[in-house]
Amino acid sequence: MRKAISVLFFILFVLTLPGLIAGFRHAPNASFLIGQAVFTLIMLILGIYFWKPTAPKEQK
Repeated sequence: MRKAISVLFFILFVLTLPGLIAGFRHAPNASFLIGQAVFTLIMLILGIYFWKPTAPKEQK
């Protein structure tokens, strides 16, 4: 399940990356470009977070 969520975040990351790259030339202002960069970075971080396996919980 975690891998599926991770793949979805990586797909969102790949979809937002061209907008970020194009924004360097065509962004209406700097704040728009910063917002796009932050959103792209969050998608990457969430994708990596859900990709890594978690340790099984100890049962008492």
